[in-house]
Amino acid sequence: MGIAGDIQAMPWARGYKLLSSKPNVVLFSTARTQEREHLFHWVGTLYAFRLGFFARISDALRIDSLEAAKQVGTIGTYKDAFRQQLLKSLVFTTRRFNGKRTWPMTFSIFPAPRSTSQKL
Repeated sequence: MGIAGDIQAMPWARGYKLLSSKPNVVLFSTARTQEREHLFHWVGTLYAFRLGFFARISDALRIDSLEAAKQVGTIGTYKDAFRQQLLKSLVFTTRRFNGKRTWPMTFSIFPAPRSTSQKL
């Protein structure tokens, strides 16, 4: 097509900040939410998912509603990600997830697409 581009891998929060502040930036992939709808030019839907949670098996938690998830305690999320924004809007307490360095010591559950959380 004759179009030159610079593809970079970076932490999601940094990519989201660039997407929000610079022209001609694409972030793959980004959750399309009502709050973000007017902020970006959207290409299309890749997939849809339902949010679920996963936890350590040894905790024997039963989470069958958002209210039950709120009772668990702090939930781990990635900085500025859709899941963090959604959970904060629903008055959840979230904590930034840094991979294995923070899991499982600093939070009890982690949100994930339901298909993933059911397999873990």
